[in-house]
Amino acid sequence: MKSILIVSEAFEVGGLETHIRGEIVSLTRAGCRVHLATGKRFNDLLLPPETASLTKDLPLGPESSLAELLHTIETLRQIVRQHAIECIHAHPFISLLPSLIAAELEKIPYVLTLHGPTSLRNHYGPIYNFLLTSVVLPHTSLVVTVSQEISELASPYISQERIFSQPNGIDIDRFESATVNVGGIDPRWLLVSRLDSLKIVGITDFINKAQTADLPGVRVVGDGPAKEALLHQLAHDNTLNFVEFCGNRSDIPQLMQASRGVAGMGRVVLEGLASRRPVCLVGYDGVKGLVDPAFFSQAQYANFSGRHLENIDDKTFHNQINRLKNTDIEELFGLVRKNYIETKLWECFLEKLDALEPPDPSLLTDCYRTLTTHSFYRNVPFLQSTDFMEQIGHLVHSVKYGHPNLIGSYLFHKDQFLNEIQKKVVADLKMQVQHLTQSFNQQERQTQIPRLNF
Repeated sequence: MKSILIVSEAFEVGGLETHIRGEIVSLTRAGCRVHLATGKRFNDLLLPPETASLTKDLPLGPESSLAELLHTIETLRQIVRQHAIECIHAHPFISLLPSLIAAELEKIPYVLTLHGPTSLRNHYGPIYNFLLTSVVLPHTSLVVTVSQEISELASPYISQERIFSQPNGIDIDRFESATVNVGGIDPRWLLVSRLDSLKIVGITDFINKAQTADLPGVRVVGDGPAKEALLHQLAHDNTLNFVEFCGNRSDIPQLMQASRGVAGMGRVVLEGLASRRPVCLVGYDGVKGLVDPAFFSQAQYANFSGRHLENIDDKTFHNQINRLKNTDIEELFGLVRKNYIETKLWECFLEKLDALEPPDPSLLTDCYRTLTTHSFYRNVPFLQSTDFMEQIGHLVHSVKYGHPNLIGSYLFHKDQFLNEIQKKVVADLKMQVQHLTQSFNQQERQTQIPRLNF
């Protein structure tokens, strides 16, 4: 495999982008040319110079119309032809759909990676959920999962032999050999995380516990849409002065080496251990605990996200901090070096690609052909389009695709789709009635004849 196209709905700053960065760097070292196509949400902070070509600003969000979907498919096909792409590797979410169609039309293997439960339980609506679970996954050449948890969640939708579990890897040498800046070790802990609404609950819990345990402070690296909400909560908890916000940074290895300890989830756990620092796993809903070898084995089941693990209380956290000297950091470093070196993991991935065949044509490709020859109302988001749902229905009930399981899944999701439309119509009507009532009452007050007192 000499030329690969990665397609992702977004490329910003976070775990997904670090994962893609590692893929590009590692596969390039293995002799591949790796190209990237992404949507309008783009930040070049983590884009590696090894990227063979970059195509950005594609309409890959849930607001994309049918016309934009068709444009994206044609753009991907042009990239495949221009750069002699031999495989498309897609990452969530909307990007999974046009990528499959492009791969089928160009007759090249198609691989997708599921990064977490949200990759399977997305909130993009019934059309997306139907296409993902009943069309895309069954027709994918290879489904890559980042943990045993995700492999189990994906197993109802794809045969076991086409599921390949590949955990998130890290560039361990980059973290192990990072040098400490002038000034030495900062006694504060370093928390690395995207600041979104799902993660700030756990972040707040860690900061509160750190202050209660008399740690000297916390530095937070990362940014996101929920930063203001986090600041408000910390001010309410009287812990705002305990925290320094550093924003997005590209020198994470140096920051970890210069910190007393590291906190976070996912690959942050691995990076902290590769830096030979004590690590606290901070889950979405709270602090799960400091990592020791036994805890490490439990946490890797769900990609060190903290899912399926209980939160700890302040007393337990304080006791774990006091026992830090007893933690075998070298044993934990050895576990990371043995199982999570990204170059080795991507070499295994590349070996899997060499044996792949292009996917069989799915109804998505026939749907694409229909859409290119008809003048539908294409300015509506395609995931909310009744035209698109109707065309899918025609194909689902055709001689070529009319399998009872597929029909049953379509009807189930169609009911959900129509229910969502009905709820929206009712909500819009209620809003209109409310506005008319307010307008009527206002006019009535303005025209009311004042009473004269004699």
